[in-house]
Amino acid sequence: MSPNNLNTITDIRKGIFQLSERNSQQAYSDLIYDHLTDLVKFKLLGTEEYVNNFALNQKTYFGLEQYVFEHTKNIEKLPPKEINWDIIDDEKDLLKKTIKKTLRHEATSEHLKPIIDFTVNSYENWLIYNQLHPESSANPWIPTNSIFIDNGYLFLISGEEDIISSYNKDIYSKSDENSSKLCIIATGKPKLEKNFSGFQIDNRNNLQKIVFNYLKSQKIGTLSINKIVFHLNEKGYTYTYNYIKNKVLLPLKRAGLIGVTSSGYFIISNENDLIRTYKYHKEKLYGIQKTINIYEAKAQQMGFDLDNVEQGLLF
Repeated sequence: MSPNNLNTITDIRKGIFQLSERNSQQAYSDLIYDHLTDLVKFKLLGTEEYVNNFALNQKTYFGLEQYVFEHTKNIEKLPPKEINWDIIDDEKDLLKKTIKKTLRHEATSEHLKPIIDFTVNSYENWLIYNQLHPESSANPWIPTNSIFIDNGYLFLISGEEDIISSYNKDIYSKSDENSSKLCIIATGKPKLEKNFSGFQIDNRNNLQKIVFNYLKSQKIGTLSINKIVFHLNEKGYTYTYNYIKNKVLLPLKRAGLIGVTSSGYFIISNENDLIRTYKYHKEKLYGIQKTINIYEAKAQQMGFDLDNVEQGLLF
């Protein structure tokens, strides 16, 4: 079973699924973008050529999902195992029963049906990948599992404007030039059939592809963020230093696609690349741990244990 979802099936079998008491985009927005980056990375590491411009819509989203299942070799070192479809069906049924038990009378709502179905289908994708590669931490549906298992949201990803508008009629009023034609809608516990939050997913994955290609074109050396921003400006993309750092480079780094040292960013293409970025982060971790040790010692001098202090107790 995937290391990042050890409790997923166990919780579902126990009927454990709690809906969130609030609707907050912040609770699931980063997870959606992690999911998309995890899908895109299979294509980034493929051998075939692809265009820089990547129009994210419903067709390309489902195309990415299909691409992952057909090209797991791009990420995984071991050959895929066989799928036991009986287990997949049983686990899906368990999730459906758990959700219905949680929703009670609202489980039969036709308005909720698409959002329930999508949540279950997303879980099915995780199950399928998990059977193909049981020990993998690269399963692209780990983040979406976290949306409903850990954060308590039922969700729907769609590019159909009439469907999205039926849940949140104002969602397209916030469109800008960076918006894609794909949206996420989510709901938690309060007023379940009426209270839907969501947003149009932006096109940061297109920028990730362009930046990845640019880094890949550098046979030796590293690139600073300023050089990357300048490269994007030449292509007509005007984004800030912090946006590129946090929305483009950080996700690529967390996906294990690129490394970084004090001199800049680079593609991880061999063992030496991995070793140098690992050492860089380990040194940073050592510095953070040293600071934490100092704070813990200071707390002991003041007569309390920081680990046992509840958040906000002293403020």
